[in-house]
Amino acid sequence: MSVQKLKQGQKVFFKDETLPYEVKAVSDRYAVVSRKLHRREDAELLHHQVKMSAYSTFTEAFNANKENPVYSICDFKENVKAPDNLVLGGYDYADEKDCQKAIRCLEDGNMELSHRNRVELNIDWKRTLS
Repeated sequence: MSVQKLKQGQKVFFKDETLPYEVKAVSDRYAVVSRKLHRREDAELLHHQVKMSAYSTFTEAFNANKENPVYSICDFKENVKAPDNLVLGGYDYADEKDCQKAIRCLEDGNMELSHRNRVELNIDWKRTLS
C-alpha cells in the first residue's frame, strides 16, 4: 500500500493502537499524523514523564499535556514511524500548516526522524480504509 492512498484529514489506525490518528499533512514520502492525548491510552507515556521527574503526579502530567497532540511522522521509504529529532520541538503537530512545514523541513534535510524512538511502520490498512 502506498502513501498516495492517504489523504489529509483521513483517519489512520496502527496495528498496536486502538485510537485513530488524523493525517495532518502528506507528501510522496512522509505523512504527519496526530491525535489528542488520551488519559487511559497514553498512561504509559504520562507515567514515564512522572518517572523522569518532569511532573510529580500522573494527573499533573496529564493536565499539563492534555492540549498537546500525540503525533508521529510516517516515512514510507524507510517503512518507519517516529517523532522528529528536535529537542524542544519546533512544530505544532495539531496544526496542518505547521505539519506541512515539518514535511518540507524533512524533505530539505533540515530535520530527521528520531533514531532513538523509531519503530516499524505498522498501519492497519483494513481499519484505515474502512
